[in-house]
Amino acid sequence: MAVIFEGFQGVLLIIHLILAISLVFTLVYSYIVLIKQIKVDSTKFETYKKVVTYAMLLYFCTWFVGIAIYPIFKVNVMVPYFDKDLPILAGLFEIKEHVGGIAIIPALAVILLNKLFDLSKSENRQKFILSVQLTTIVAFATFLKMILGFVFVAARSI
Repeated sequence: MAVIFEGFQGVLLIIHLILAISLVFTLVYSYIVLIKQIKVDSTKFETYKKVVTYAMLLYFCTWFVGIAIYPIFKVNVMVPYFDKDLPILAGLFEIKEHVGGIAIIPALAVILLNKLFDLSKSENRQKFILSVQLTTIVAFATFLKMILGFVFVAARSI
């Protein structure tokens, strides 16, 4: 059965992996900047703002490439392997995909908060806290998806 983007499967998987690794490092770095630089020097807020915005954009890119891979994975892996032999993994995969889709909303909110408000000002402190909380939700979704992704790759290789 022909599946959209099947001819680009290898390239898409490599791009998805590179984007995901970059996303994880960028998210971790955003917390390092938050803890070390902002507490010491509030002028470093622009660095944090840029890093978080890059992280959210990386999240979008990773998610969109993942959407392109989804039909290929569904037809070539899910149906022949997981649906029959490991139905719990099939269910976890769908949960993983839903978590990823839901995390788009806080990622978009973080970008909007960073673009529409000067979060370094004291009157926008609550919006800054909200931005950090939403970033944490995206980070949690990213790490959950990463861990489950490793589980699926390991299960498929067995």
